[in-house]
Amino acid sequence: MAWTERQTFVDARSKLAGPAKPGTADRRSAGLAASAAPVAVARFTTEGLAPQDRFAIWKDSISVLFEVQRRTPAADQADDFHASLTTIQLGGMLLAETTASAQIFHRDLRRICADGVDHYMIQLYCAGEARARFHEEEQTIAAGDLLFIDAAQPSSFVCDDFSNLTLVAPRVLLDARLPHAERLHGSVLHRDQPITRLAGETLRLLNRLGPGFDGDTAEPGAEAVLDLVVRCLTLAGSGHPAGTPAQRMAMLTAIKRFLEMRLADPALGPDAVLGSFRMSRAYLYELFEPHGGVVRYIQQRRLVRCLAMLRDPSSRRRKIADIAFAHGFTSESHFSRAFSRAFGMTPRTARNHPAPAWLGEENPPAMDDLIDRRYEAWLRAIGA
Repeated sequence: MAWTERQTFVDARSKLAGPAKPGTADRRSAGLAASAAPVAVARFTTEGLAPQDRFAIWKDSISVLFEVQRRTPAADQADDFHASLTTIQLGGMLLAETTASAQIFHRDLRRICADGVDHYMIQLYCAGEARARFHEEEQTIAAGDLLFIDAAQPSSFVCDDFSNLTLVAPRVLLDARLPHAERLHGSVLHRDQPITRLAGETLRLLNRLGPGFDGDTAEPGAEAVLDLVVRCLTLAGSGHPAGTPAQRMAMLTAIKRFLEMRLADPALGPDAVLGSFRMSRAYLYELFEPHGGVVRYIQQRRLVRCLAMLRDPSSRRRKIADIAFAHGFTSESHFSRAFSRAFGMTPRTARNHPAPAWLGEENPPAMDDLIDRRYEAWLRAIGA
């Protein structure tokens, strides 16, 4: 192409692209199209903090997902604690690299119902060892193992000094790829399986290349990795039970939507579902077994709705009893007992205290302006 032709081409392309954005003039003059903005990367670290403040600040930050404590009570005052968490925002997913001192992580039903975080996590242990408890069963996780976690189900971990990579994906992405993914909660793919090593190396590669992605490539790239890791889960024998038709997932989703639209109906229960869907009672109970049964699932969904309304400033004038009745409860006393069991406090306490006062510290430590805690908001926003 002659110089004059090339210049004409560049000029025409510039007109189509519109006014140049700050910082792109040099690229445009070279005939290069401006790329999309790079992905956001949040870097939380306790480095540089006063030693006595490190654990308290980490505890407050990670409370977005877990309650944490040091391995021994006396260690809470130790000055050798460290934690760092680097999070890459990959469209609708997150990839987090965590390195921290030994500690204990808890995620119980109260926190699950209160914080609304409802994602799946695929976690590669890179260093250290942990004892994990799911469904009252304990497993040991070593470096190189791959772990599948459903944030909507309880879990706890007793960790040595550790480092791991965690791919966080919204429920809808996994449910579309892996029917009955919630049944895999606590599944461990051991490091001695070649398929586990393939999945692990893919996550490491995504962590290395992720910061170089831009807004156009981040999500497709992350979904490609998710597809491969899900395939590895299936090939390793952790997929949905053999012979289970994919239609089961579609049926479960349809029933959940049916229930969600009718939570205000006091008569809502298994019979209402059976009256609208052609299935046996045994099959319905089997579908909801991972949720503790149909009745329990309905009550949990009602309680979560009530909690959200109690925390909503626009509902301050509504009576607590009216909120309960509007969500299918027929007895104020029954509602209060169920609410207290689920969240560890009365409805009135939940209304009168802001979330941090009853989810974490009464007086959270002062935050250093230099601490990057954006990942907390990103985690809450996934799938929203």
